[in-house]
Amino acid sequence: MADVPAIAYIGSAMVQGGANPNAEYTSSGTYETEHLRDKDAHRVCPDNASTGAPTASSLSWYPWFDGNAGTVYTISGATSTTVTVTPDPGWTTNEWAGYKVTNNNLSGLGFRNKNIAVVSNTSDTITVSAWTATPETGAGVWFNEGQWKDVSMVGAWRTYTEVLASVVPTRSGASYAQGNNGAAPDQMLVRQLWDNVYKASPYFQLWKYAHAAATTGGWNDGGTARTAYTTEKARVDAAWTALATGNTLRWDYAIIDQSDLDVYSWRTSGGTPANALLYQDDLAEMIAWLRSASVFNNSSLKVILLSHDAKIRATQTPAGIAVANRYHQAIALADSNVRVCNLDGLELALRGQDAAVPTWQGEDPYYYSASVYQREYPQEIRKTIDLWQQGAAPNVQNAIPVYIFIGDSLAVGTHCDETFTGALESPTLTNTVRNSAQKIYNRSTGNVEAYNAHDNSNTSGSAPAAPHAAGPEFSLTAELYARHPDTGFVIIKRGSNSSTLVANGTAYSSGTGGRWSKSYASTEHYDEMRADIENALQYINVTLEKQAEVMGFFVSLGTNDQAVSGGGDLFTTELQVFVRNLRTDFGTHTSGKDTPIIWRKPQLNAGTAINAEALKVRAALVARAAADKQFRLMDVDDIEISTDNVHETARGTIIIGQRFDAELNYVALPNC
Repeated sequence: MADVPAIAYIGSAMVQGGANPNAEYTSSGTYETEHLRDKDAHRVCPDNASTGAPTASSLSWYPWFDGNAGTVYTISGATSTTVTVTPDPGWTTNEWAGYKVTNNNLSGLGFRNKNIAVVSNTSDTITVSAWTATPETGAGVWFNEGQWKDVSMVGAWRTYTEVLASVVPTRSGASYAQGNNGAAPDQMLVRQLWDNVYKASPYFQLWKYAHAAATTGGWNDGGTARTAYTTEKARVDAAWTALATGNTLRWDYAIIDQSDLDVYSWRTSGGTPANALLYQDDLAEMIAWLRSASVFNNSSLKVILLSHDAKIRATQTPAGIAVANRYHQAIALADSNVRVCNLDGLELALRGQDAAVPTWQGEDPYYYSASVYQREYPQEIRKTIDLWQQGAAPNVQNAIPVYIFIGDSLAVGTHCDETFTGALESPTLTNTVRNSAQKIYNRSTGNVEAYNAHDNSNTSGSAPAAPHAAGPEFSLTAELYARHPDTGFVIIKRGSNSSTLVANGTAYSSGTGGRWSKSYASTEHYDEMRADIENALQYINVTLEKQAEVMGFFVSLGTNDQAVSGGGDLFTTELQVFVRNLRTDFGTHTSGKDTPIIWRKPQLNAGTAINAEALKVRAALVARAAADKQFRLMDVDDIEISTDNVHETARGTIIIGQRFDAELNYVALPNC
């Protein structure tokens, strides 16, 4: 039997993905196109793509506690306070008293009633104080029993087929969102943790507890929120006992996202600072209670406090998010088992669309844009947990920029002669050890070292015999040092001769050939690249005690895809997925824009290119660059090709490295 890591996630509207109404949260437009159709979001855990049912490849238990799980009963009649179901299920009198029920609409998406408290029940009738709207005959109603389930981005929504048939959702798993709308951060947080932190058995569990009214003051020593929380936790424990076959939960982390609701209460409490001044004490009491034997029974429970962008509710008085964030820092400084997760700089949602918003609010933003709740918000939490798991110090002194350089033989490099090292007669381009601030990750040693062109220039993938050949990073490293003279930088390089993005060209063998697509991660490049990046970042964060910030990706792929019949179409389809995977799996910052990607355009003049395939590859890259301001397409058609009719000359390779750096001037970089 195993101790399974467990994470408690607690908060108000933020943890429910914001609130309704915002146009971004509707099931139409760019949000649906970009995110709801993302297979990584739809099926967070492996399952059957057709039925949604768990398969043999799923986890032995699923990382989710679903407060909305339960048998769906058909309503045969209803009043303003009751529903009767058919057929008679034979319930024991009042067995559901104190539980909550949810009821779907027959027409359209959403719920007619959500989480209504049960007063009493007979064998076939449920009584509540009052329905939000009288349930419809033929609709469904279900108790929030709570079970451990697999996760689906659309679990709380109905599929299109189900909408037409006017039935309730077939998938359980998605937690409810305030206003019955919005996509919650926990769906992709589960995916992030599964992909990056808890990658092996016994995996992990995540229990989200969302509430609409309890400020942090409701969690202090006399707070009313505690009773409801422990009641729900009892259901979590019971569900775990029933389904975990003897494995035990070990509560390691609590994620708390409360401050936006507190800031709101500070404004609506009459404008006095009393509640704001109590916030730090209330939060400390909440943390102590969560650690106590009556809740998680872990005196060393690790707590992550979410600190939001200061523009959230910025006009609130007498204090705002900035004040709450300062209290978070104070608690973290005094408690080694508390860390702050900073969401400053994330894109904010537009306001002014909610008629119920008080007039004093004006255009003050309450929430982030919809996509943030599925991308940056969960990524930042995952990275905080990841660093903590690795043993990184809680208060790093400064960040160090990291650049990732990947690709085919044009990245590997072919040059190790004096013509190359003496090119441009530059004293900064030397084949000896560079300035110690010009660092590169060396897979052979597992260390981050000073760059040495003919010793550690090929650190992953293809590795020609010593003296190792260098590629465009030979000049790129010098340029990056000029860009970051104070902090220095680290470059992580993986090159593979004859490799492709996705076309099935040269077979993969010991770091050469093969494909970079994540679809082939288990046998080809993606997993090995992941291992190198993770090891390098761990070395930076733990050994160097710096905060690694991935500033950008330099990519040289496509030259060999355009040499394979059909490679152009495959490249076009895979490009979008690969770009997203790079940013999602390896990006470390969430402030500002997406992590920049500089992609070297394959030369049309390459002797191996099939013209029709080359045009498709180039068209795909041009289209991506037009749609993505953080994706830069670097043209190299003017650079001289060497006698092999594929690779550039030594001087040309140096120019390419310089151009990679120059392209960074046209994208947004984190401030290091």
